[in-house]
Amino acid sequence: SPSAPRPLQRMEGPQTPGQAHHQWGVQTPPHSGPRQAGIGCNINVNERGDLIVRRVIPGGPAAFSSDIAVDDVLLKVDGINVVGETPEDIARRILGPEGYPITITTKHRNPLPGAAPMVPEAPRGVTLSPVTTDIEHTITMVRQQPVQMKGDFAERPCG
Repeated sequence: SPSAPRPLQRMEGPQTPGQAHHQWGVQTPPHSGPRQAGIGCNINVNERGDLIVRRVIPGGPAAFSSDIAVDDVLLKVDGINVVGETPEDIARRILGPEGYPITITTKHRNPLPGAAPMVPEAPRGVTLSPVTTDIEHTITMVRQQPVQMKGDFAERPCG
């Protein structure tokens, strides 16, 4: 007879061993082997259904990469299109064995503060629609626990 399924366990966060993970709060099956880690950011869904980076954890791989920022749209994880997935789906894709690489593709909107997109001059009587500056970035990082940052250094931009 098949054995009964094992109960799910709560994920553990780097700062909260033994407690529910404060970043994702989703359940994953129990595992043995290497310690699990992610990239150090919180993902949520905006009103358009985009997966948005809501917070970059100081000292995590995403912060040290300097290529992932708040309000970036997550497009792919390890080359797999994740558009339309839930934050819980993304957590399961991102979390993996500590020390293993992961590739993330994001979309930045107007990445340079105050920069206006270049719009060619329109001929008389022609109205041009606004130009956006969406830029896709593909970043490869190593899954790891965030490094503890001291004082206000943790709140400064890296890179």
